[in-house]
Amino acid sequence: MRKHISTIVLIILVISSLVLAFLNLWPPSIDLSDEDVTRKNEVITLKNQINEEMIFSPSQVVRQSDGLSMIHNQPQLIVAMMNTLGESITNVSKIDPLPQTITSISDLLFFFDTEIPLKNSGILQPSKDKELDSIWVNVIVLDRNNLGQVYLLNTLKNTWYVGTIDENIHDELLRLADRDKGIPSQYFQLKHGPKFLPYGKVSLQPHTFLVEVPGTDNYLNLLFSETSDINTRATEDLLQYSDSRSELRFDLKNSRAHFRRNIVTNNSEPINPAEEAYHLVRQFENWRYIVRLSETDIEKNTFIFRRYYQGQPILGKPDRGYLKVGLTGNGLRELDLPWRGFQLELDKQAPIELMSGAEIIGELQVGKIEMTQMEDLVIAWTPSLSEENSKVIILTPEWYVKIGGKWRPTRELLHRDLLEEDEDGF
Repeated sequence: MRKHISTIVLIILVISSLVLAFLNLWPPSIDLSDEDVTRKNEVITLKNQINEEMIFSPSQVVRQSDGLSMIHNQPQLIVAMMNTLGESITNVSKIDPLPQTITSISDLLFFFDTEIPLKNSGILQPSKDKELDSIWVNVIVLDRNNLGQVYLLNTLKNTWYVGTIDENIHDELLRLADRDKGIPSQYFQLKHGPKFLPYGKVSLQPHTFLVEVPGTDNYLNLLFSETSDINTRATEDLLQYSDSRSELRFDLKNSRAHFRRNIVTNNSEPINPAEEAYHLVRQFENWRYIVRLSETDIEKNTFIFRRYYQGQPILGKPDRGYLKVGLTGNGLRELDLPWRGFQLELDKQAPIELMSGAEIIGELQVGKIEMTQMEDLVIAWTPSLSEENSKVIILTPEWYVKIGGKWRPTRELLHRDLLEEDEDGF
C-alpha cells in the first residue's frame, strides 16, 4: 500500500514540476545583438533569486571573541551584515602588509570565495576616485583594537588596503553575529591565506530534488541574432547549433551547455566586466537559490559563478555547480553553464557525519598532501542521480579540497581512486 501511495505522490510532483517548467521556460522569442546580451537586465529564464548583493557577497563570516572563533554562513545573516556595512567604508588607501596575522587583530572577518571588485561590493561610500575601480579584495577584516578601522585584503596577490568605518556600524555587525548560533571553528593557514574550519564533526542531511530539463529555444533566441540561419546536428550525447560566428553545444551526458562566439579582434575592454557578467548570470542561470562569484581571471575578463544551497557550494565530478562567463569589449565571448536543473525539493534523508577540519587535514597530510598545497578546503554538496529513479537527484555533503586550481572530493585523494569521468549520467 505504501509503495502505491509513494508512486502516486511522485507522479503528482512530476506533473507539478512539468507545469511549472512549462510556465517558466517558454518566454516570448527575443532577438538580441552582442551588446544586448551582455547589458540587458531582464530575467527571461527560469525564475531565480539572484541579486547583486548576494552574488558579490562573502561565503563565510567569522566572529572572534574570548579566544573562540565562530563560523557564520547563513545567507540571511550575511545579507543583513552586508546591508549594515553598505556604503559605509571611506578613505581607502593602500598600505604595506602588516606583520601580525589577521586573526590577531580582528574580531570579525568576511571571507569571499575569490577576489571581488570593491566597486561592486556595495560597501564603499560613493566616490569619484577612479583608483578604487581597480581594487579587488577577498577578505575584509574589522580591527578589534580600533573600531573605526577596517582592512581590505587580497590574499591571492598579497595586497592590503585600509579604510575607515563608523564605530556604531562595527558594533551593530558584532551584535548581528552574536545573535546567530554559529559553528565553533579552528584556524588553519592554507596556500592562499587563512581558513577557518569546523572544530568538531559536522552532521548534514542529504537532500533530494526532482530533475528539471529545460528546452533549448530559450538559449537559441538569446544567443543567436538570426535563428533561421542556424545549422543543427544531433547525436545520442550531443545537441549542436551553429552559424558563421557562433556555436552552442548541449552536452547531454554531463548536463552542460557550452557557447562560443568568434569575436573580431579589437583592443576595447568591457566597461565593468564583473557587472556585465552578473547580468548574464541573471539571464541564463536557472538556479533558484544562492549564486556567488567563485573564481576570477581579471586579465582575461573571465568569471566563474557557483551555485550554493543552505550555505554550502555545489561541486561534483564532473563539476555541475558552476557557470563560466567570458567577455570582450564587443560582448559575450563564451558561456559554460549547467543545463538541467533540480528545483523542486522532495525530502531529506538521514544525516551524514563528516570529519572535523583538523581531522580531514590530518587525513590529507597522511596522504602526503600538505596545507601549503591546499588552495581551499570546504564541505560541499555532491549531486548524483538516484539509483531508484532517474528523475530524482540527491545532494550529498562531503569534504572537497582545491589543488592546482581544481576541486576534488577528499575521498578520491584519501583512497587514490582517481576516476577520469563520472558515470552516473546526470
